[in-house]
Amino acid sequence: MTNNLLSIAWRKCKYLDQNTAITGKKQGIRQRLKDTIINYKPLHELMPLHHTFPRVNILLFGAVESGKSSVFNTISSLFKGKIFNIARCGRSSGSFTTKLTKFQVMYGGIAEQLRLTLWDTRGIDETHLMAPQNMKILLKGNLPDRYPLDPSLEVHLDSPGINTIPTLCDVVHCVSIVVDATTIDDMDDNIYRNICQMQTVMNSLDVQHVILLTNIDKICELTKKDATYAYKSKAIQEAVEKVAKKFGVPRNAVFIMKCYEEESFLDDNVDIMTLLALSGILQHCDAYLYRFYESVIDLASKQASLEEENKSLKVEMEEYKSIVKNFKRQFESSQIRQKKKDVVIYDDKMLSNLITESDVLNKEIDRLRDRRDHLKEDINNVK
Repeated sequence: MTNNLLSIAWRKCKYLDQNTAITGKKQGIRQRLKDTIINYKPLHELMPLHHTFPRVNILLFGAVESGKSSVFNTISSLFKGKIFNIARCGRSSGSFTTKLTKFQVMYGGIAEQLRLTLWDTRGIDETHLMAPQNMKILLKGNLPDRYPLDPSLEVHLDSPGINTIPTLCDVVHCVSIVVDATTIDDMDDNIYRNICQMQTVMNSLDVQHVILLTNIDKICELTKKDATYAYKSKAIQEAVEKVAKKFGVPRNAVFIMKCYEEESFLDDNVDIMTLLALSGILQHCDAYLYRFYESVIDLASKQASLEEENKSLKVEMEEYKSIVKNFKRQFESSQIRQKKKDVVIYDDKMLSNLITESDVLNKEIDRLRDRRDHLKEDINNVK
C-alpha cells in the first residue's frame, strides 16, 4: 500500500487541476453534477422535441462482497441528502442479495425518480457462478423485479414469471461490473473466468459494460482520510490500469468509488466521485441506445402520443365534472320546498329531467375513467 501522490491528476476532468484534486467550491461542483444527473434524459440531444425515452437500466454484477449493494446505497444517500441504506449489505458467508432487485433512485421532497434504474444481482462465488443462459436472459430484460435468481441454476423462458416479450425499455443498457480494488491481484480464478465469460455474452448482445472499482480507500490511506486525493493517488492509478488490462476494457471505462460505510454524514468529495462515475455510466447507456436509434424514437413517440392523449382526457373529465356540479347547483336552487311533516317535496318534472341529465353525465365520466385506466396501462407498457 502506498501513499505516493502524483503531481498531476491521472484522469483529466474539468473539476480537477494540477494543484489540487478537486477544485472550486465543492458544494457548488457537487450540486452542478447532481443537477446534471437529475435532469438526465436518455439520448436527449438526439431526441425530437417533446420526445423522451423513459429510463435506462443499469445492471450491477460482481462477486460476493465486491460492494454492489453498497454502490446503490451510496447513490441513494447522495440523492436523499443523508445516509440512507435501502439495500442490505455487509459481510457474510454468502451474498446478502438473494433476488434480482430493482432500485429506483428517488430525489427531492416530492419523491421524484431519476431516469435510471439500478438492478442488483446476487453476488457470484466459487459455488454460485453465473450461467451464460442466465446472463443472456438478464440482459434481454426477461426477468422481473424480485425474481429469485440463483446465478448457477439455469432459468428458461418457459419458467414462471418470465417476461417473454421484453421491449427496449426492459433490456439492460449497461452492465457495471463491480470489482473490489483490494482483490484485483488475488481474485479467485473461477470468479475471474466467469466474469470474462459473462463479458463475452455482453459483447454478443452489444451491451455496454464498464468496471466500477470500489473500496479504493482501502488501497490508499490518504484517500481514506480525504477522498480529495483519489485522482492523484498513484496506488489508485495503478489499480485502474491493472483492472483495465485484466478485463480487457479501456481505462476510460473504469470508474472509481468510495462507498459510504463508516460515515454518518455525507461527504462532498465522496459524492463528487460517485456523480462522476454515474455520469460516465449514463454515457455508456446512451451509446447503447444510439445503436437502436430508430426503435428508441418509435418508443418515445408512442409514449409522447399516449401522454398527450392522457392530458386531453384529464381536461375533458374536468369539464364534465364541472357540468355535473353546475346541474347539482341548478337542482338545489330550483327546488320547490314545501314542508309537510318535515318531508321536502320537489317539482317532479324538474327532478326527473335533472336526474336523467345527471345520469348521462355520470356515465360519460365513467367511460372517460375507463379510457384513462387503459391509457395508464398503455403508458406503463411503454415504460
